[in-house]
Amino acid sequence: MRTALVVTAVVAAHVAAVAGVMIIQGCGTIVRPSAPPEPPLMPPAPEEMAAPEPVPVKPEPQQWPAETTTYTVRPGDSLSVIATRYGLSVAEIVALNGIRNPDMIREGQKLVLPGSVDVEAPAPAT
Repeated sequence: MRTALVVTAVVAAHVAAVAGVMIIQGCGTIVRPSAPPEPPLMPPAPEEMAAPEPVPVKPEPQQWPAETTTYTVRPGDSLSVIATRYGLSVAEIVALNGIRNPDMIREGQKLVLPGSVDVEAPAPAT
């Protein structure tokens, strides 16, 4: 009999706890009316979907000096080393030679440098 009383008390406590949680949750819930759904957008008419006419763009002509010098890439050279050695920018060398990947130059490759550069002079010591 005593066990039945304990089981009944435990079950009643659990029911009361669950009911309390449910009541508390219900009290905190705010029911807001939902906003009416937005009307669906109509697809554009076929004449509105036509692409606009492209506007031709004229590239700015680059001004390079009339005088240029040919340089042959040596072992250990990179465009930044060459540019620093002759007081140029890497962008100038890349643009003048049409180089697609400035990280890929090879020994023996001929590069055109803007202006008159003494390429036969030894490289300055760093």
